[in-house]
Amino acid sequence: MRPKEVHCVCPFLKGKPMNRGEFFKLSELGHTAEAGLNFQGVDAARLTSFLLETCKSWHYKVDEHAVEGGTIMYLASESIGEKAYYLLTAYIKETDGLTQVMLRAVSDKPHGLNGFLNEMVSSIRHIVGTVLSAQEIGIIRKEQVINIIDSVVQRSTFAGSEGVAEVNIEGSVVQRIEFMGNDGQKRWEEKRLRWEREEEKRLRRKEEERGVHAEKEQHHEEKEIVNSIGMKFTHILAGEFMMGSDESELEQPVHKVKIEKPFYLGTYPVTQREWMAIMGDNPSYFKGDDRPIEQVSWNDARDFVKKLNEKEGTDKYRLPSEAEWEYAARAGTTTLYSFGNDESDLGHYAWYDSNSGSKTHSVGQKQPNPWGLYDMHGNVWEWVRDRWHSDYDGAPTDGSAWEGGSSSFLVARGGGWGSYAKYCRSVNRGGDLPAFSNVSFGFRLLQEL
Repeated sequence: MRPKEVHCVCPFLKGKPMNRGEFFKLSELGHTAEAGLNFQGVDAARLTSFLLETCKSWHYKVDEHAVEGGTIMYLASESIGEKAYYLLTAYIKETDGLTQVMLRAVSDKPHGLNGFLNEMVSSIRHIVGTVLSAQEIGIIRKEQVINIIDSVVQRSTFAGSEGVAEVNIEGSVVQRIEFMGNDGQKRWEEKRLRWEREEEKRLRRKEEERGVHAEKEQHHEEKEIVNSIGMKFTHILAGEFMMGSDESELEQPVHKVKIEKPFYLGTYPVTQREWMAIMGDNPSYFKGDDRPIEQVSWNDARDFVKKLNEKEGTDKYRLPSEAEWEYAARAGTTTLYSFGNDESDLGHYAWYDSNSGSKTHSVGQKQPNPWGLYDMHGNVWEWVRDRWHSDYDGAPTDGSAWEGGSSSFLVARGGGWGSYAKYCRSVNRGGDLPAFSNVSFGFRLLQEL
C-alpha cells in the first residue's frame, strides 16, 4: 500500500521543485523494484491521464513527455513517517493492440518499496476494471521491464548529448550497449553489483530451523473430508506461531498468534467446477474445470459462501482469517516459504512468474506444503476475511479476522501466476477493493468444526 503520510515533495528538497538531473541521480543510488502489465481494450491515453490524476495528490510530477509512441513520466514523493523518498518511472505505450504499462519504483529505504509499487499496480488494475471492454492478459517479465525502461530513459533523456545510448531490440528485450558515457555506466554497474550482492546475501541466509508448533504432526491422508459438491478439506490442528516478518513494514511487527480451535481448510483453491456447481456460471478467463476460479471479487466469494452454506444447511463455511491462512501456509515452518528459504525451489511448489506461462493451472499439480495443502504459494491470490491494515500494530492475537479499520481494501494472500517469487512468500500481503476482480484473484474456503 502507499507509504504513510505521503506528501508531494521530497524531504531533501524542502519544498523546492525537483529537476530531471536530481531525479536520475537519486534513481542511481536507491533500491529498485519493477512491474509490467499488458491490457487489452483500454487506451494508453486514459491510463496516462489516470496515473497523473491519481498521483497528483501524493506525488510531485518531475517530468512527462512523449516517446516511442507512448508516454514516459517521472514522479517523486516522500514518506515523512518512514523518512524515505519514493521515485516512480512510468512508461505507457500501445503496441499491436495492447496497452503496456511498465513501472520502476526507487527508494532509499527497501522496506516500503514493494508496498509502494504494489499500490500503483493495484490502482492501475482497478481503473482498468472499470472499463467494460478491458481485460488484463498477462504481465511483462521483470527483465524486459528493466531493459525497456533503461533504453527509453537513455534515449529520451540523453539524446543529443555526449554518451547517448545505442540500443538494439531483439525479441522485445532491449540490450544495452552503452549508457550515459563512462561515468554513468560505472555508476550503473556499481548499483547493479550492490543489488546483486544484497540478493545473494538474502538468498544464502542460513535456513532457519523448522519448528512445528501444532499439538501433533499433521496427517492429511487421514484427516481429509469431502463435501456434497466434491470439495476437499484438510484438518488443521490448533497451535501457535509467530506471524509476520522483518522483511517488510507491511509484515511487522512479528507477533505470536494462538489458534485455539482446529478447523478444516480447503485442500485446494476453489475450482471452476466447484464454483459452477453453486453459482451456475463461470467468470474465469482461463477456462478449465480443475483450474482455480478467478476474476472473482471478495464480494463474489462472500456470495459463494452464502449459497454453499444454504445448500448444505450449515453456517460453517467462510473465508479464513489472515492469521488462519498464514498459519496453514507456514505449516509449522518459520522460513520464507513452507519448503525453506531457497526461492530456486519455488517451482516445485508453485505456479508463478517464472514458470506459469502467464496463465493459471489445474490445482494440485505442484507439491503440497507439510500439512498437505496445495497451491498456497502462487497460482491465484486468495481472498481472506480481514480488512487491510498497513502493518500488524494492534492486530488480533487469537487468530480471528481483523475486520475493523477505515481502509476500503480487503486482504489477499499467497501470490498468483504472475507474481515474482518474493510475492509468493508465506508472509506476503496484498489486497484490493471488495468489488475488484482480476484474472489472478481467487479464494480458498475454511470449514469450522
